[in-house]
Amino acid sequence: MVAAGALVAAPAAGQEPPAAAEIRIVARQLADGRVEFGIQQRASTADPWGQRQLPRSRFFPTTAPTGRWLASSALELNNTHVRITARQLADGRVEFGIQQRASTADPWGQRQLPRSRFFPTTAPTGRWLASSPLPATTPAPAG
Repeated sequence: MVAAGALVAAPAAGQEPPAAAEIRIVARQLADGRVEFGIQQRASTADPWGQRQLPRSRFFPTTAPTGRWLASSALELNNTHVRITARQLADGRVEFGIQQRASTADPWGQRQLPRSRFFPTTAPTGRWLASSPLPATTPAPAG
């Protein structure tokens, strides 16, 4: 499976370029009010989504301060590190984003925000919801 930071060879003459690899954030409401989140990836838009990958630190607390970004522990996806960032909004929704870096020696790249990135206050308990996909790219350092 291709993941964040993977390079794709140029297509041969007359062939269509391969579809880009993608990642998305998945999240679910737990019975105690916390939100659990993870990442799914797929090699191309034609492929099904892979299994959920859950960071060690992956629970958004019910006591999170409004407006402050919190981050999950990192996941390594084909030599690129990815972490999920989340913050509580004033209306009670949780907003999610992703940050990437090439290695532990590099700084985290800028926060990438999927188009569909808000976890609703009315989410059913236990049901996984997904963000819109983001391209899996090698991150540019934060500036």
